[in-house]
Amino acid sequence: MHFYIAIASVLLPLIGAASSLGPVPGFNGSDARIEWRPCSPQTGLESPRNGISNFDCGELSVPLDYTNESSSERLTLHLRRLLARKQPSMGSILLNYGGPGDSMSSSFFESASGQQNIVGPEFDLVALQPRGTGDTIPFTCYNDNSLDKEHHFNSHLATLNMTSDEK
Repeated sequence: MHFYIAIASVLLPLIGAASSLGPVPGFNGSDARIEWRPCSPQTGLESPRNGISNFDCGELSVPLDYTNESSSERLTLHLRRLLARKQPSMGSILLNYGGPGDSMSSSFFESASGQQNIVGPEFDLVALQPRGTGDTIPFTCYNDNSLDKEHHFNSHLATLNMTSDEK
């Protein structure tokens, strides 16, 4: 019992201090809305190949840099949703599908219904497309196109176990 009192005496002041910091300046997300519609070839959106029809595709426009209020650059996040089998839904669970260079859509379409069996039929499952994959803004580390090309060239040489001097 004394252990829990000691932990609470440390954590409670920290929680109070953190809550008094206030909101982070920048992007106000209250105006952001996801535009959901059925995933289908007719809507120009990738559709599941496994015949499950209760997937939705959505887009959410957000600032590219939410800390810079003067920037007008935007990023469109592409999302997929598997609706809860038991309605009304108790909420959404956000999942991070895909991987380095791998699109989220096919992975999500293939495994979402199995994951819904694990978490329960009353939750919507939502996945987002990571930046740099699929139809999102490509990721780059270089401002100079020639440096980017050199990096890709050298990375391919590394897979062949060669150096640029041996070419």
